[in-house]
Amino acid sequence: MSGIGERRGLTAATYRVFVVAGWLTVTLLIAIGVICVFFVMFANGTAEGTFAEAENLARHFLDADASRRAAFLSNLQTGFLMVALIVGAFRVRCLVELLTPGDIEAPVARTNVVKG
Repeated sequence: MSGIGERRGLTAATYRVFVVAGWLTVTLLIAIGVICVFFVMFANGTAEGTFAEAENLARHFLDADASRRAAFLSNLQTGFLMVALIVGAFRVRCLVELLTPGDIEAPVARTNVVKG
């Protein structure tokens, strides 16, 4: 009997690990997308402007000394972390719904329907 219980516990733990990994992956991809959209908007929404701004940024980055590069990378990491945390805050309800105990076969099918 304990073997079946252990397998169910392992199955549930594995399911939760995959749910969290998937949620985190999607959250980070959304954060990257948000930053890309801001970059395109900064370049007036055109492909030519976007690539021109990227070239300008790359040129200034490569011409900068090591301390300025480090400061820029630190600011970039901080900005990405802030965007990822904001996106994660908006998506945390989805994660909570996926991790609540219930029907593992169809966790998205659960809804709060009032029958009456």
